[in-house]
Amino acid sequence: MAQTEQIYSRDQAGASQLEDDKKESELISEVLNEISMCVREDEHNELVETFPDEEKGDVAPESKISCARCVSHVRVERVSQLKKGLHIAMPGKQILHGYDSSNRKQKWIYMHHAIVKDIVAMDDKKYIAEVKLIHMWENERRELGLCESVATFALTNDELYIVVYRHPRYTPNQIVERAEKALNDRENARMESRKIRFSDYNLVTTNCEHFATWCVVGLIKSHNELHWWKQLGQKILEFGESEQVMEMKARIVEVFGDGSMVFKFLSKLLYQSSDEIAKVVNVGMPDASTVLGGAAASYILYCLVMTIYFHVKYTRKEICMSCYRDNVMDLWTKCSVYGITSVVTYFIMNGCVCIPAVTSCFMFILLSIVGQHYIPDIRKALTAPYGCEKKAIYRLDELNVGDIVTIQYWGLPHDVIVTEIHPSDRRRKGKIRAVHYALDSLLFSTREVKEEYFTITSNQGKSPILKRHECEHLNLFSPETAVLRARQRTGERKWHATKNRSDHVCYWAKVRPQLTEEDKPQGLAQGLSDAVTGQSQSPHLSTLLIGEHEVHLSSDIDIGDVVRVKEIEGIVVGKDCSERKMNLQLITVKGSVKQLNQFVNLNTDNATVLQYHPAHCHPKATRADRARLIRRQKISIQEFMDFCILLKS
Repeated sequence: MAQTEQIYSRDQAGASQLEDDKKESELISEVLNEISMCVREDEHNELVETFPDEEKGDVAPESKISCARCVSHVRVERVSQLKKGLHIAMPGKQILHGYDSSNRKQKWIYMHHAIVKDIVAMDDKKYIAEVKLIHMWENERRELGLCESVATFALTNDELYIVVYRHPRYTPNQIVERAEKALNDRENARMESRKIRFSDYNLVTTNCEHFATWCVVGLIKSHNELHWWKQLGQKILEFGESEQVMEMKARIVEVFGDGSMVFKFLSKLLYQSSDEIAKVVNVGMPDASTVLGGAAASYILYCLVMTIYFHVKYTRKEICMSCYRDNVMDLWTKCSVYGITSVVTYFIMNGCVCIPAVTSCFMFILLSIVGQHYIPDIRKALTAPYGCEKKAIYRLDELNVGDIVTIQYWGLPHDVIVTEIHPSDRRRKGKIRAVHYALDSLLFSTREVKEEYFTITSNQGKSPILKRHECEHLNLFSPETAVLRARQRTGERKWHATKNRSDHVCYWAKVRPQLTEEDKPQGLAQGLSDAVTGQSQSPHLSTLLIGEHEVHLSSDIDIGDVVRVKEIEGIVVGKDCSERKMNLQLITVKGSVKQLNQFVNLNTDNATVLQYHPAHCHPKATRADRARLIRRQKISIQEFMDFCILLKS
């Protein structure tokens, strides 16, 4: 009996201990939940403070990433594309503006930039519009500065471009408000006889492009609120940071660069008189190592300052990560080119290489300048076209169909577009199916677009398993459409090192063209007049050719298109096609105007469509009809194209 009571009391004590442990556990759980709620509330408050307008559906402009460098110029094909708040550019007509009649192309040395304040009137059928602009221009007092004016643009004569930003900071209405405020500030400053940033025009610090760019992506804090030493530093660092100055630099490189007549003449002159020049140069000149070393040290210091400058702009969200990385890469690559040419020049000047010293040094200096000028173009040709940041992916369930990811392929980074995702139970392992340019072996293998499975394995660490290109800021197809487009390219065998790699296939499948047919509205906006009273100020015709685009699907070619395939250029008057194979009926000139049947396999054959400005051209159906009218006539290819395409032929 006593033993039974002892066991019972021991069980009662154990039950009491379990109940106490349970209460303690519940109390700890409640405390942890309360702490977690407080932490989440603090994080939410911090997020709201960082993005005060996000809950209202509008992110504060100062918190958005903006970039004035990753922009593109899209030709205006219809005046109905012009909208309030656009940044537009046009050939500058003040200096050396002309027309190349043989190539039907306008020629200019700089572009003028402006902000569209409003559309006064437009006639889309006649390709003419009257637009109110705010820009750096000659005002009513004959002064060159910030002003508002009304301009008439006729697309038959005026060549207009829309400057498209990948990362704009402001909405169109905000852009116009900023332009108007800058204009009012300038007028107030003029009345008070004081200077502000956009008081006067300056080619290298405050030109028309600087103003238009500032309206779209500039910081809210104005230049004039900075300390004087920051203003001076900003002017020095932004010296020449515009397309106007860069275009002038490009023209200088064309005139004096390698292969030009000036370069050949100077090279011949220096080679013939190198001994006489060397005698003059050697008298009283410092040692070559001193000159080259001092120049190299100055260049390195400049690169360090500019690297810091780009880093500051990135931290202030004035430049995107892609442009920050590209600019720093270009900067130090140019420095490396300069260093290599300087070392070679030093050895030549010290007689270590048995070639004429003066001529060789001059040629190496020119090659260095030309090489540095083309480094950004080389970098663009060798890097992916997205201009996107990469996000680390740690689990396969973070991926979506249609994403562009970077994997390791043959030991190198390689871009693919995901079409299927098959994760395992632990989510860090599994398989993805993707479309890409595949290579079966490193030797004697032709690259081909294939859809293949890739096994994703985890290294049990905290490193990402994949990296995804963040392309949300671009104009994208839906994921389903992107996958369909990628699969339509399977079987293609037209890989090119700079024009058609795997990343180009992914970009084509996922990103819409910058200007689609939906973006070219026809007709008038509601309440807008078509009574355009002004006339175009340009005495020249606008450039006929807009551009060329590669054909990847048979639907890319329409009846009436001008195409170039297998070294034959002609007008399409009929086609019998599947998705990737076509039998085109082309009318071209082979001694006389003839109709040919041309088979095109888009898996192996390159085909290009030439796009002309509609203001100068007949509709596509009319082109085909006019081409049929002159079969068997003996005319040149130029006369044939003019008759079929041009309205005034």
